[in-house]
Parts: sequence; structure tokens; C-alpha cells
Amino acid sequence: MKFIKIIILMILPLMLGACEAGFDSILNDASNADAALASVTLSAGSISPAFERGVTSYTVNAGANTDSLNITAVPVKSDSKMQYSIDSGTWSDLSGAQAVSGLLAATNYTKKFEIQITSNDGKGIAIYSFTVVSQLTKIKVTYNGNGNTGGTVPSDSTDYLVGAEVTVKSSWSSTTGNMVKIEDTSVTTSKAYRCSGWTDGTNTYAEGDKFTVSSSSVTLTAVWTEYAVGDTGPSGGKVFYVGSGYTTGVSSGNWRYMEAAPSDVGYYKWSSSSASISQTDAQDIGTGYENTQAIVNTNSSDNNAAVACNSQNYCSYSGWFLPSINELLIMGTVCGLDTDYPTDYPIGYWSSSQYTSSQACRDVRNSIWSIEKNIGCYVRAARRF
Repeated sequence: MKFIKIIILMILPLMLGACEAGFDSILNDASNADAALASVTLSAGSISPAFERGVTSYTVNAGANTDSLNITAVPVKSDSKMQYSIDSGTWSDLSGAQAVSGLLAATNYTKKFEIQITSNDGKGIAIYSFTVVSQLTKIKVTYNGNGNTGGTVPSDSTDYLVGAEVTVKSSWSSTTGNMVKIEDTSVTTSKAYRCSGWTDGTNTYAEGDKFTVSSSSVTLTAVWTEYAVGDTGPSGGKVFYVGSGYTTGVSSGNWRYMEAAPSDVGYYKWSSSSASISQTDAQDIGTGYENTQAIVNTNSSDNNAAVACNSQNYCSYSGWFLPSINELLIMGTVCGLDTDYPTDYPIGYWSSSQYTSSQACRDVRNSIWSIEKNIGCYVRAARRF
């Protein structure tokens, strides 16, 4: 009898151990639990690791730039009660799919979604936690000047999402805020071009155009075109003359274009003296610079129109001159000078073209007038490039 008791005592712990293992299996097997989830499905993204019965904590990867997704939970027991909570908020009844939204605006693009299941008899409660994360892709838009020699390339420090709408910035900016750029040596040496827009290699955009971010990176490269009459020049004024080709071998350097200064230089006399100044009689297009230099070399101390133009420095550009009368007539039309004169007296704008020893030519409403050199008139400088 004692021998039998000893055998029973030796076998009993083994039996209890087997029972405990069986209890653990039941607790961890959702198919045998009253308060458990049978399955979880998502409208987008994936659960990491894959949903497994007995595991109550998961990460949900919502996918790149996803702001919301639906989570559908199915309990093991259909009579169980399900509730949900987002970011530790109040518990609300859950049935079927529930949206988790606002991921891209959330801290670290993460929201906490919890499901609480209560068995029908109220004795069993389980809480499942899902950390929902949007995999944000940040896109940079870069502006490439493509061999520029001056001006300021637009910059963009914004992080865009795939699908975001981007507004193209100004084609180019100088100190006056205008969209200008000259002498891009990567296009052709010593010739002037303007930045007319930007290209991503497929599409071309002007300032203010919009496009949708759809790749991992976007580079907008400057598009160079020749200037046209009416374009904004390098100084911020208007281009009023375009030659058929480049004039070379001149003292001011090779040039094809003329631009007006952005504003009037002021109100000046042509000269304090009535004496004739040699080499200032020219009136044709392309002679204003040489006329101006002749006046400055003769009367450099005189506070006159030519000296005032010669000393200008718009946007760090020098080489300004008082235009000849034929240059001035074109400038007046393109820049609207002909409509800006006072109506009470035809003062007009001085040209650099001498008419007689005591008179010089001026433009009055697109007409050539001559008047004494010591009379005051408006002055607008020009520049060749």
C-alpha cells in the first residue's frame, strides 16, 4: 500500500503541470476565449507583425502619405461587446469598420487605436492596442540655375507630400524682385538670355503655375530664352530694343539689347553751357552711349542729364547712358513715357543728341523737339547688353 501511495505522489505533479499547460493554451487561443478578436483587416497598409490570436499589441503601417484608413475587427464570439478609443479618448461602441483619420496632422504621424472586448457574461475583458503610423514621404523641390552668372535662384525649404500641389516660384529674382537673369555662359558665351521659366525635364512652368508632386524628388531647371521687346530687363526696367544680332567691338562691350532704367533718373538740364560738344550730334539707334561719353568727358563736373545717367547703378549694373533721340522715341513708346508728361507744358525727356551749339533734342509725346540746353527736362537712362 505504501508503495502505491508513493507512485501516486510522484505522478500527481506531472498531472498538475499538464493541466497548467492546458489552461495557458486556452487563455492564449482566441478560438477558445469569450473576449477576443478573431480577425482584423485594414483598408490600407498592413499589420506588423501579422495578426495572431493571443497577441494584443500591434503596429499598423498605414502606407506612404496616408491620412486615414479603416480598421475592421471581428470578435470570436458574436455576442461579445466591442468598443474603441483613439489616443486614449472616450470609449465608443464599435461595429464593423472604424476610420482612423488625421494621421498626417498627428504628432509623429501616429495615432493609438484601441479595441476593448467584453464577453457576454461581463466576466471576460481584453484590450487590443494598435499603433497606427503613416509612413510620410517628404519631397523637396529644388531650383537649378543651370550655369547662372548673377541674380538669386529661388529656394524652397518646404517639405511636400506626394500628391501635394506646388506653386512655382518666380522665374528669377534680382534685388528689385524681378524675374531676370543675363549672360548665362552655359548657353552661349557673352550673350544675354533671360530665365523664362522652369522645367522638370518633361513639363515647363512659368511663375505661378502649379504642379502635383508625384516623385521622390523634383528638380526645376531654368529655361533660357532670348529677350523680347517688353520683357523685364536685368535691372528691372523694360527691354525696348532688340537688334537683329550682336554688335561687337564697341567700347561698351558686345550688345544686342537695350533696356530702360526702372524709373526716371530725375529732372536735369542738358548742359549749363551753350557751347557745342563734338561727337554728340548722332541721332540713330546705337549712338546714345557714345554721345553720353562725349558729354561726360567734356563736362564731367556739370550736373547735367548725361552725367546723371552715367553715374547710375541699378541692380549693380553700370554702363547707363542718356539715349539718343531715336532710341528715346522707341523707349517712350515701349515704356509709356509718352503718356506721362504734365499736360500743362510740353517738357518731355532729354536725349543725348545735340541739335545746335545751344540746343539739343528732346522727345515730347513721341515727337522730336529742340530746346535750349539749360532748360530742365525729365531724364530716363538706358543700358546696352
